[in-house]
Amino acid sequence: MKKSKILITANSLDFLLNYKSLISKKLLEQGYEIFWNSPINELPKKKLLLIPKGIKYNLWISSRKGITVFTRMILSYCKFVLNGNSNKTIISHTVYSNIAAVFTFYLLWFKDLKIIVFVSGFGPSRIRNSLRIRLLGRIYLMILRFISENSNILVVTLNFKDKELVQDFSNSRKVLLLKEAGITAGDYNKGKNSFEKKLLDYDKKVLSVGFFGRFLLEKGIDDFKLIVRDAYQHNIEINFFIGGSHDINNSSSVLIDSLFREYENVKIYDYPLYGDFFENIDILLVPSYREGHPLYLLRSMAYGVVPIVYPNPGLSVDIIDNYNGIVTKYVHPRSMLSSLIEVNNNRNLISKISKNARYYASLKFQNQDYRDLNILKEINEFINS
Repeated sequence: MKKSKILITANSLDFLLNYKSLISKKLLEQGYEIFWNSPINELPKKKLLLIPKGIKYNLWISSRKGITVFTRMILSYCKFVLNGNSNKTIISHTVYSNIAAVFTFYLLWFKDLKIIVFVSGFGPSRIRNSLRIRLLGRIYLMILRFISENSNILVVTLNFKDKELVQDFSNSRKVLLLKEAGITAGDYNKGKNSFEKKLLDYDKKVLSVGFFGRFLLEKGIDDFKLIVRDAYQHNIEINFFIGGSHDINNSSSVLIDSLFREYENVKIYDYPLYGDFFENIDILLVPSYREGHPLYLLRSMAYGVVPIVYPNPGLSVDIIDNYNGIVTKYVHPRSMLSSLIEVNNNRNLISKISKNARYYASLKFQNQDYRDLNILKEINEFINS
């Protein structure tokens, strides 16, 4: 029997490129037909070139979220499902896309349609200001609990806290815990030289502190600006680096150049390679309010980078405070700045944490290939069940 066609969908092409490229390649190798679907604001040629060879895609212009975009998502999903007679699977990631996929599933109710819903940045355990106790958060949690009882729907969470909240101790709900993020062999090998060089320089150098990710408010880019501002105002000698990408289609996207124009000690890099960026920083600040299990956090530790993170399950799941990173006391930029000042004034501490971060990466982290194969195994079992 011909293998299922798989539609992988999210709210933006950036998300698919950053988080779904590797597993898409693995699925292609298994003989599946892979399609990508997402709204875009524009399609620069270099982004188009980043789409893995062999993947078919439906990218449509849309500059914002709303009923029109939601309806367009559902229509494109329906077209995918209704086209041809083979089994179809929709793999959705991000809340907006998840709800559209669920709506499509119950609208069509085809016996050969299955959906896999990844719960990540909008996960119930990480909504800013306890949004999950508000109406929107409660509705989303109710939807996740309801669909997890359907045998043709698989709910996947990226940390234990989300799994616990969705499953809510019910045996009738199937919720799978999978960590998507890991480090590559290239990261580990390339990171060795970078790590050893950093250890020689900690005592005498001006520390380089970075932000990495999409330039979104929910990822903490505005908090990072407040940290830079306060460090600048208090004459704290630190070099700041920003690496990542614009996601203009996201409503919380910011224009990074204008945000940091007034600060001379901030260097901005669009679309840098992971390794090149982490080779040049000593500390990674992750002031994000919404994370499932971020890939870049794990990969940075292979380079001996010291992570300072907010206390939320998606970030602190692999960070042991004052061992292989620092977990701030509060979800606030001043708390993160306080931790940054502490390690800046205590180079023995940063050296110790850097060694432990590198050691933990080698000892505990499953590499990306292993994780992708594990995810692939679970997807195969679900599709063929």
